[in-house]
Amino acid sequence: MSKKRPAKPILESHYERFKYRLEEISGEWAERNLTLFL
Repeated sequence: MSKKRPAKPILESHYERFKYRLEEISGEWAERNLTLFL
């Protein structure tokens, strides 16, 4: 089993794409997930 490592931050250039994808797959929880994401 591999060790857990800290997550890499999302690059500013990719931020909007990840935000859009999160909204897209979150369904009814989109607002909550965006709040946690920000």
